[in-house]
Amino acid sequence: MEVDIQTSELRYVVMDMLDESICNCIFSAGFQCLTGQPVVVTAAFRTAGDPQRGWAGGSPERLEPNDSTKQALGWDGLSPAEVGLSADECAGGVELTELVVAPG
Repeated sequence: MEVDIQTSELRYVVMDMLDESICNCIFSAGFQCLTGQPVVVTAAFRTAGDPQRGWAGGSPERLEPNDSTKQALGWDGLSPAEVGLSADECAGGVELTELVVAPG
């Protein structure tokens, strides 16, 4: 395997910014390049509790040899309805659904 991926559990967070609440259902994903060559990684995830709730990877992540990075990923909105997951649904793990590793 050329890349190691570790994810955290989902968590529901509400932040107050500029007199507005922003609701988040987030998780973190850590990516580590296990090769001596740079790679570009694109990944997609879904919630373990609801396979219909997918998070498609954003921009591809470039990793240098033996380098690692950690990202906060998930769903956000100005209301729970915009997030699409309630606080109760935003629990548990995430599953990797797509992984593309290309030479960097």
